[in-house]
Amino acid sequence: MIKISFILLLFSCMNLSASVTEIDDISGYDIKNILNKLNPHDTLIIHSGEIHDESIVIKKPLTLIGKNNPIINGKGGDHIIKIFADSVEINGFTIQNSGFSHVQDRSGIRTDSIKHCKIVNNIFNNTMFAFYAARSSDLTISDNIFLGKGKRESASGNAVHLWYCKTAKVTNNRLEGHRDGIYLEFTENVVINNNHTENNIRYGLHFMFSHNAEYKNNIFRNNGSGVAVMYTRNVLMENNVFELNQGAASYGLLLKDIKDSKIINNKLVNNSTGIYIEGGGKNELRGNLIKSNAWAVRILASSTNNVFTGNSIMGNSFDLSTNSTMSQNEFEGNYWDKYRGYDLDRDGKGDIPYYPVRLFAFIVEKNPPLIILLNSFFIFILDLAENLIPSITPAAMIDNSPLMTPQYDKI
Repeated sequence: MIKISFILLLFSCMNLSASVTEIDDISGYDIKNILNKLNPHDTLIIHSGEIHDESIVIKKPLTLIGKNNPIINGKGGDHIIKIFADSVEINGFTIQNSGFSHVQDRSGIRTDSIKHCKIVNNIFNNTMFAFYAARSSDLTISDNIFLGKGKRESASGNAVHLWYCKTAKVTNNRLEGHRDGIYLEFTENVVINNNHTENNIRYGLHFMFSHNAEYKNNIFRNNGSGVAVMYTRNVLMENNVFELNQGAASYGLLLKDIKDSKIINNKLVNNSTGIYIEGGGKNELRGNLIKSNAWAVRILASSTNNVFTGNSIMGNSFDLSTNSTMSQNEFEGNYWDKYRGYDLDRDGKGDIPYYPVRLFAFIVEKNPPLIILLNSFFIFILDLAENLIPSITPAAMIDNSPLMTPQYDKI
């Protein structure tokens, strides 16, 4: 007990030695010289002004606080801030004008091999990569605004980029105008909640080989595609909005070789394809609203043991499309607005099955250029024949208990 008390007393004394330095206007100061004079765990508070500098290196635990969004201007050079120490917090700054390079991932803030870093309440403007973390852990990226000016993928970076990181929280951020809003690779135990990603060139959220993650209550709007989840397991995706992600190869949600995950109570509205699934399996898709997309769901033959239940599928050009005449996926108890069955026993479920794969959808999956015939009289006749003679419809996927009323009918 005496030994433990002594250690706690020593730790308390160490904290008491930390000091707070305040600067009213940072303009004209040498920020690198100021940082060098600070002791570990000190706090620097800057009330206003603008710093014109690049390659600001932090090698000790520090807290930097901006009171009125003082500006750190990288002048289009290298990385603006590099962090090589644990327990650094940067809070309340405008960080702008990093350099651009085809061979270096130049960033507003770059970390490498650190932990317990907090990036909070900052504005990133015109940075190639805004926040780039490599081999880092216990990160908090919260309440920031990321404003990129990317025009094409090859000339822009990601707003939040995590590579080989563990345990991170990315919450309450606004991310626009980058290649990807959020990019994760070889990253585990990440929470991505309450972010708004819009007008990014490629994906609002993109992660690969990044397991044990959750993202909830995010908005992915008007990106090249909303979200791509690839080569990943054990992900929870709940209460997100995917909308207006449109283009020849655009998706609200793209799942490639993903398994053991849950996609629950999301809204996928006005996308080219609501959900696209290729490979993987043992995923649960439940309670989602999939509305007014060109394709509601496209699921390829390589996808197995996925369960679709309680979803409301409404106002889509195609409810379901596949490239297979067989299916190892389960569709049970979904609402389909094109279902024309009846419910004589009034249990809320249709008494006859629903075949969601239109013959024309099956044909288009194998011959995409034929989509030009979608609204033609020939396809009207084909659909009429399909209703009269269901045996010509590919019986790859059947909902044996279609719901009579939508479960999630409001946007």
